[in-house]
Amino acid sequence: MISDKPLRIERGRFRDIFGRMGNFSGCLKIYFKDPELSKSDVLILDGVIKTAKTMRIKSKTVIRGDDAIQELLRVESCTAEIYPMERGEVEKLVGSMFPERVSDHFGKIETEKSAVMESKVFESEKTSIEPKISEKPETKPKTLDPEFEREKERLISLLESEIGKIAAKPIKTLRSLNSFSDFSKAYSDIISQLDGLTTFVGKDKISRIKSELEKVLKGRMKEEKAVDEFEKFKEALIKDFDRVLGSSEIRKILESLEDWSELAMKYPQIKRAAGKYSTVVPWNKVEELLMKIESKIAEMTKK
Repeated sequence: MISDKPLRIERGRFRDIFGRMGNFSGCLKIYFKDPELSKSDVLILDGVIKTAKTMRIKSKTVIRGDDAIQELLRVESCTAEIYPMERGEVEKLVGSMFPERVSDHFGKIETEKSAVMESKVFESEKTSIEPKISEKPETKPKTLDPEFEREKERLISLLESEIGKIAAKPIKTLRSLNSFSDFSKAYSDIISQLDGLTTFVGKDKISRIKSELEKVLKGRMKEEKAVDEFEKFKEALIKDFDRVLGSSEIRKILESLEDWSELAMKYPQIKRAAGKYSTVVPWNKVEELLMKIESKIAEMTKK
């Protein structure tokens, strides 16, 4: 299982970060914003990349396998969350992820000697950190939200370039925040601080900056609503299929889904698994559930 908390967070080129992994086995969650704000999941086994999947946050486009890795190799700036896993757990996940598999020649990436040396530091750091976690379970390491950190730095850069030193108060407030939740709570204070600068800066410039702040707030609220809607729909589907079919195979497929695009991709697999029960249960009940999925996929595709 993947831990709730990453072992560590690194920033920089994906190629360099991977080069420091050594014989690492586990998952990397990569966040980057060029060409579009995206999140990638990369599975590594004994220092070799086995699977890769990238999702565009806004457009919901999904890239898998070799195409995903080729893009990551071109990423010059990203944030990587590192999650160590047992070798057997990685092998099990790789076995169930056919579309995301990476060709052997992409799995091994040549790295500079400096990166290889740093990988030894990473391995020793990993060894030294794990006992400390077990010795002091009550100490919870502070984990940054990479997506929020990117937005925060963008807003700070905007304030620095548009207003300059007199934006010290709103910049200080932004720097103190660690999550989108913090941002939501501090939003009115930041707006008030900006309103106090209109005498020195001008209303038009302040309005543009306030508009950017509002976009971040509304965008996050929309994303959270979409995630919440998907999780509720998935939970209801699992209960319905358990009630009608009691299929562990379908439950496993549904539990593995992370978003609407994965539901659309794995729908044929769900339909085939349900078809095995066509002579066992009234098929009209199964059809109702399948139609429910089809209708929802069509609805989300239009958005």
